[in-house]
Formats: sequence, structure tokens, C-alpha cells
Amino acid sequence: MENLRRSVVKKLFLTIFLLVSLCRISFAAIADNTVFEVRTTGDANNGGGYAGSPFVPRPDAPTVTKTTGGSIANGTYYVVVAYYDRRSWYWSDDAYTGQASEETAVTISDSTNDAIIVTSPAPTENAKKYKVFIGTTSGGPYYAQHTGHAQGTNIGTNWTGTTTPLTSGIEPYRTDYSQQDTAQLTLTDIACNNSSTITSATGGFTQEMIGNILKVTAGTDFTVGYYQIMSVPNTNTAVLDRKPTSTTDAETNGTIYVGGATNHPATIASGIGGSSTVYIKSGTYQKVGAATTVLTTAVNSSNGHGIWWIGYVTSRTTETLGDDRPLFDGNSAATNALYSSGRQTFCNLRFSGATSHGVNLNNSSSRFVNCKSSSNGGAGINSDTQTFLFGTEVNNNSVNGVNGGVNALYSYIHDNTGVGSTKNNGALVNNIFDSNSTSALGDGINNFMTVGNIFYNNPNAAMQSNGDEPADIGFVVNNIFSSNGYALYENGASTQFLLFNNSFYGNTTNFFGTIIFPNTNNITTDPAFANAASADFTVGAASPVIGAGFDMSKLGILATDFNVNIGVDQSDHVTAGGGNVIIIEED
Repeated sequence: MENLRRSVVKKLFLTIFLLVSLCRISFAAIADNTVFEVRTTGDANNGGGYAGSPFVPRPDAPTVTKTTGGSIANGTYYVVVAYYDRRSWYWSDDAYTGQASEETAVTISDSTNDAIIVTSPAPTENAKKYKVFIGTTSGGPYYAQHTGHAQGTNIGTNWTGTTTPLTSGIEPYRTDYSQQDTAQLTLTDIACNNSSTITSATGGFTQEMIGNILKVTAGTDFTVGYYQIMSVPNTNTAVLDRKPTSTTDAETNGTIYVGGATNHPATIASGIGGSSTVYIKSGTYQKVGAATTVLTTAVNSSNGHGIWWIGYVTSRTTETLGDDRPLFDGNSAATNALYSSGRQTFCNLRFSGATSHGVNLNNSSSRFVNCKSSSNGGAGINSDTQTFLFGTEVNNNSVNGVNGGVNALYSYIHDNTGVGSTKNNGALVNNIFDSNSTSALGDGINNFMTVGNIFYNNPNAAMQSNGDEPADIGFVVNNIFSSNGYALYENGASTQFLLFNNSFYGNTTNFFGTIIFPNTNNITTDPAFANAASADFTVGAASPVIGAGFDMSKLGILATDFNVNIGVDQSDHVTAGGGNVIIIEED
């Protein structure tokens, strides 16, 4: 069996602004597939985002050679390449294109014969295709030599151009200026004539800004909001993804900020589209002004894809653990630390101090990865539908741990007033439900799968069902039920707990109701935790749960040694006293 140490759970993976009276009071939404940066040291006026993919690297400068069989006009051409993100390349023409490489020059001297070959960049994780961009001036502009999303070139296949390169169209994303505290460029003399082209007499736009998000904060007839820079014809002109106005007037005196991190997740929450990613640097974020939550977010997207909110400390790619995770702090002033609707994913974040629920979900099939919701005045997580937890801790909340049901993997739900989770209509695999003041799982469980969990010290019951549906049935396999009131409680007569290879020890009553079928291979001896009262569920080699789980070798065609352990998966031991096991503890 794989060795699972303390770090397994704690290391699992892996931002309101001032409206000026001269502006139209409306918030324009940026396109889908945008990456934002949030830092407490940023500024609410900053652009804060970048359209390039965070999931693929910048390629090396391409290898470009000449071959025969073409008719390219004589001259020197400058070539860059960019990866396409595997996850979303098919959604739009330039969705999640990565940052462009450095350029490579090639000179054509025989227009009746020469062609260009661009060698494919090296394979990289998440990249399915790459695009070739060519310009006639060093430093750009460069233009995509593909039309439409399907016309990129597969990684591993070289691109060949036989005709004179295109001199208009999509341009590649350049330097990401969002990952800095201050804006790269601030201008207060922006003009626009009812189009997506903005101008400034002062100037300062550069080719390197393409792909960055620009924020309009003020101006006569301008619409405050976020816009993507698509091209930079010259230092005094930039072309945006859409016009920054809802009028047909000539817009004047616009103030804009290019790049720079925004300072709070709520600042950008209503202006981003689906399939976007928000990176939040470690720090404490509290509610702003009259807001009732620290963050309220909904998905603004016709395609329905959610937003990823990802906390980090020093690098987006390093582990973010414990109290280093960004904190959404209700500070006893916000009703919720987080209110969310639509499909959302939250990673490496903490939610605490709300007067009501720490996390309040509405019509939201949301996922929480390596998160913690604790010490809130209501439930840790409240939802009207199932919530998905992975490596997440929900503890010390004043009502229940999770309202609305939960699918959970490698999570820790403990010390909540009330129940750990009000119901379970899905899968619970390798979790610990510890010392919730009534039950671990409340009534309403049906059609469930509960495998490899530890239920400890829940005084009412570990699992209970109201049995109101004849089809209520669930597998209960390889779990430890220790020191609870009831281990399994059925207050009706229809639920069936299909029990295999569980450990029952020290419960006031193991079973209540006619619920047990077929109830085989269970054990009733002490699992011998090292110190369960201190959340150390280590067991030693002599523990009866070692190797006592469901034996897959019974299937006949499988080899031996498929006899797993009961409880949260623990290593086989060669010495007593444990050590190579999972320990989940408060942090």
C-alpha cells in the first residue's frame, strides 16, 4: 500500500471600486478565459488580469529554416510561436493562448522557390497545439498564420508556410503585467469615438501589453470596467476587445490602468466571465464598505464554465498549506465569508469569522480543494445541493459542518455544533468525521457510498437515515466506527446499509433498526489509535484494522495482497507504534 503521511491531506493541491460621476454606472464584463491576480498590496484601479494561459509555459524561440516549394515574397520575416492550452483551445479562436516566445528571423531571397518551416516547440503538459505568428518588423507586430481554432498545428508536427505570411489578424499575447503591485501604464487623457480603438496624446502603449487587461475607471461617457488589449498599432493607440462605452458619443478624458494586481477578489468578481482563473496571494481579505460578504461571485458566462479561485503564497506553483492560505475573514462583520452561485472551484483558501455561514452556496455545484471553513456563526458550508470536498477541513462552526450534503475525499469534518454533514447522497471516501456535537452524518442519507472513513466520537450517531424512500441504499465498506453513540441508525424501515469489512468499537450501540445486510467480515476489536482525542489516528502494526479491509483477491482472477486496511488508508507496518499513516489535525 502507498505510504500516506501527515502531509497527504495538508498538502493536497494542489478581489468595490469608485465610480466617478462622469462615467456610465455599469460594469462591463471581460471575456471568458482570463487570468486575474489579487494581492493585498495591489490597487482596486489596476487592470489586474492577463488573457494568456496560466497552464502552459512560454516556448523557447522557434527553430526556423527555409525549404523549397514556396512563393514567399523576398524579405526578412520574424517568427514567434505560442502554445495552445489543451483544456480550452476549442472554445474560441484565441482562448487561453500562452505567452509568445522570443522571435527568430528568417530571410527569403528566392520568391519563386522559398518556403518557411517552423519546427514544433517541445511537448509540454496541457498544450495540445501551437500557433505560428509572423511579422515583418523585429519586435512585432506579429500575426497568426492560422484562421479559426482548428487551424493551429499539433505539437510534434512542424508548420510549413509556402505563401507570403498574413499581415493582419490575431496577435500573440506578450508580457504579463498583472503579476506586479503597480500598473504598468496609467493615462488620464483617453479618447474614443464609439469604437474599440482608444487613443492618448500622452501615449505609452507598447506591443508587450497585448493580452493584458486594462481597466477604465473614469471619463466622460466611458463605461467603467475591464477590457483586453488586442493590438497596439502605435504608442498612442490601443485596440480593445470591445468598445468601452454604451453610447454613440465621442468619449473623452478617460482614465485607464494597464496591468498591476487588483487588491481584493470582490473588486473583479462581477466583471469576469466563465472559465477564468483568479490567483489570490496570501493575506487577509475582509468585506469592503457596505458589502455583506467578503466575496460574492457568480459565473457570467453563456457556456456555463466556472471560475477557479486559487490561493498561493510566493509562487502559483508551490504548495499552499495551513495558515499560509489566503483568509476570507468575516471579522464578525460579514454575513458570509463567501457567497457563490454557479459552478465554481475554490483552492487553497480559508473562510472564517462570518456571522452566519462561512460559505453560502446557491444553485452551485462547487468544489473545494485544500480549503478550510472554520469558526463561523452558522454552518461551515451551506448549500442547496451537494458540495464536493477534496482535502478540505470544516471545523468548529456554530451550527453544522456542511448543510445540504457532501461528496468528500480525504477531508476532515470535526468539532462542529450540530452534525458534520446534514445528509449524504453521494460518495464519502477516506475522510474523518470527529467530535461533531450530535452526529457525523444527519438523516436524509440515501443512495450513498461510504468507504474508508473514520467516524469518531460523534455522540448521537455516526450515520443516520430517515428511511423515507424505499430505494435508500448504500455501501458501507472499510470504515471505522469508534466511540460514537449509534454507529448506524435507521428510524424508518426502508434504508439498507450494505456492510462489508467495517470496524465497530466503543459505540454505545452499533446498530439501530432493521438495516443490516449482509453485514459480513466486520470486526469489533479496538482499532488502537495512537491518540484519537488529539486527532492522531495512527495505528500500529498490531492494529486489527491492518489488512482487514475488503479482499479483492476474492474476485478470483486477481493476485493476492488486495486486502486493504479498514479506515482512512494506512500503510502496512513492520513495527508497532505507527508512523507511516495519515494524521489529520487542526492547523
